Amino acid sequence: MPARRIAGHLRAEAQRGCVALARGPLVHCFEAADHPGCDVRDLALPADAAWAPGFRPDLLGGVVALTARAAERDLTAIPYHLWANREPGPMRVWLRQV
Repeated sequence: MPARRIAGHLRAEAQRGCVALARGPLVHCFEAADHPGCDVRDLALPADAAWAPGFRPDLLGGVVALTARAAERDLTAIPYHLWANREPGPMRVWLRQV
């Protein structure tokens, strides 16, 4: 299944200009644990980023994560239902698209 971007509703002001990632029926999120030295609240998704799904047996007991290279940083998104299973930290679903 390919990854796809989901735009927020036009009337949802907090999501304006933002997108979320999904693969099949699963929405993905960005956790601080996957982005050391960066505040996930400051991440942005380049419109041309190519998202690659890949099985990660080392992550959360085995999960398909989405990865992309953006602004000299590797971005990783995990299925939303798995967040908060590692160390405490911020998480985002909706990120600015640039």
